[in-house]
Amino acid sequence: MNQSAHEGGTGAPPAGEEYTAWARRWLGDRPIPQELLRLLAIQNGVLPGGDRLRRMTITVLAPGVDDSLLRALTNALEAGEWEVMKYLLPAVSVDSPVTFGSGLYGYWVHPDERADPPAVVGVDSEGVFFVPNGRTLAEVLAASGLPDGEYAFEEFADLAAELTALGFPVEARDVDELSPSPVTVDPEELAKALFFERPDRS
Repeated sequence: MNQSAHEGGTGAPPAGEEYTAWARRWLGDRPIPQELLRLLAIQNGVLPGGDRLRRMTITVLAPGVDDSLLRALTNALEAGEWEVMKYLLPAVSVDSPVTFGSGLYGYWVHPDERADPPAVVGVDSEGVFFVPNGRTLAEVLAASGLPDGEYAFEEFADLAAELTALGFPVEARDVDELSPSPVTVDPEELAKALFFERPDRS
């Protein structure tokens, strides 16, 4: 995440054209995942539906979006962790006391990764990276929105069906059906390696 992603935030949702240009700078020759553009359309009120997504307090991140979690991460991350963030397209923040807790989710675009679409990686409000199961951002968000308790599986099925109806790519209909992440370069291990390589480390 470049620092420009959180400077001068106004809270206004970005326009589609502005967002597309920004995302392409991150993704290079990779296509922009359509699910991300759908989330943006819901946030901008262009695509109807998505009430449950709105209740999960999902914010599509982009230049000019003032997000409290993004601000907290700015203060929490060490220098080595910021190095890792340059490989993470900051897609959304989720402010909800759910399975993974509040966190930022993004596409992992490290040059050694070849998954298409890019794998999804998370970082919590304390700056700890994690790799959730799920092959798409929509699947990860469906799992992250689960309550604790016996109704979690039913909730996942309902949310997965709602996301599919909105055109999001969700193949799993049960948490146990979520595919393992295709990440090959673990972000937390990379952060540790970069920390120990720092010449100013005491």
